Amino acid sequence: MTAEPAEPPALECFPLDPEGVEAFAQHLLARPELPEGARAYCQAYLSDDTKAEPGRKLMHQHARYITAFILIRNYYAWRDGGGAAPTLSLLKELSGLSSRHTANLVATLRAGRLVEDQPIATDQRIKLLKPAPELVFSVGRSQICFAELADRLDRREPERGAQLRRDADALGGLLRVAGDYLAQYPGILTQFPNVLNLSRFDCGYEVLMIIMLAHYAQQSGQETPSLSQQALSRRFGISTSHAGNIVAALRADGTLELGPRGQFQGLADKMVHEFHHWCAAQTAHTILLCDGPLSRLQPPTLTQSR
Repeated sequence: MTAEPAEPPALECFPLDPEGVEAFAQHLLARPELPEGARAYCQAYLSDDTKAEPGRKLMHQHARYITAFILIRNYYAWRDGGGAAPTLSLLKELSGLSSRHTANLVATLRAGRLVEDQPIATDQRIKLLKPAPELVFSVGRSQICFAELADRLDRREPERGAQLRRDADALGGLLRVAGDYLAQYPGILTQFPNVLNLSRFDCGYEVLMIIMLAHYAQQSGQETPSLSQQALSRRFGISTSHAGNIVAALRADGTLELGPRGQFQGLADKMVHEFHHWCAAQTAHTILLCDGPLSRLQPPTLTQSR
């Protein structure tokens, strides 16, 4: 007699704090379909990486990405109530970039029509930084893909990922509550050192995605993509030397094994486990945010239906 699969635990079992997110992540990590979901996440993330998308090249640079993330968070925190006016001055205070580099980035985003100045009715001298939908979608690409992974592992109607893909304001709201959470618990990402170290390289996170896809292809007996400096340079629009630096960071301690022409030969178990843990944690976090504070913040857009 075959036992019926256990019902997934209610979300109320997992409070929205580091311990609750980690407990939920471990529950998802134990699911046999998690590796296939992680592979699908990598494919979705890279399939969205079109050179034609406005702002995408800017978002490959880690410090610029973080600054754009903060810009979006500032705007939606103000729009939804309780946040300070999202001015350039506020962004300069919170950005990890220098004041000059922050201003230069905003000028670039304005020139690309990815940010516009929104006046306040009560004081026309104050200009708010309003992100365009294209910028929200560029910055929120990973959150959308994790929401789609969430829908694979924890089905709900309406689907979270589909809503976020079509509604920039819903995605902006998610980035806002995610940013609030990270500000409250700034150390939660330190358990993923390899993922974080790679993300600090320009295009490092993108290279990690293609490395993981090579691992999954090898596991299933399929042809693996080339990880040569030339192939990575062409794919992501970076120099060959920079591509080599990213790969060297993983090869130095034996995490990644490549052949003489960049053929994928193997990935250390610790890296595979860390990436799966990363996917499980980000998925758990996305579910708890979408079905918790975001559903209460924007009930017409993202509603909880279980």
